[in-house]
Amino acid sequence: MIAGNQEKDDVNEEKVGAEPTIYLYFTAIVHFIPLPEKSSVVRKSNDRDCEMDIGTITKLILRIYLSIYLSIYLSICLSMSSIYLFHIYLSIYLSIYLLQSVHIYLSTLISFYYFFIIIIIKIYLTYVELILRIYLSIYLSIYLSIYLLQSVHI
Repeated sequence: MIAGNQEKDDVNEEKVGAEPTIYLYFTAIVHFIPLPEKSSVVRKSNDRDCEMDIGTITKLILRIYLSIYLSIYLSICLSMSSIYLFHIYLSIYLSIYLLQSVHIYLSTLISFYYFFIIIIIKIYLTYVELILRIYLSIYLSIYLSIYLLQSVHI
């Protein structure tokens, strides 16, 4: 009996780690964003040429940062309704497009702008939905109590 319960716990533990969606988004986005062209700085140390590709290193760091940011962003977007998906796709497209160009700061500003606007709209709609639910529950309880009072008096 105890061994059977332990096997069920093992199966449940395996199911928890079965969906690495953020990892899949991360790898998909990392492979989707292309690396920039080579802009290298050559310096000499100890009589041999050491090539440091500063542009590629900074773009790689920004690429990893943006991919983590977009993977979290996509996981948040999947929980939202489809009305805001247009803004989400637009911000992701703009950030990826602008990341390929020189305007890296502009792309992060635009993506953060859309991110915060969508989060604010989502929080606002959550509060409106909560207020409507409270209002409807109060209204229905009053209506039912009046209806039941009328039926009791009759």
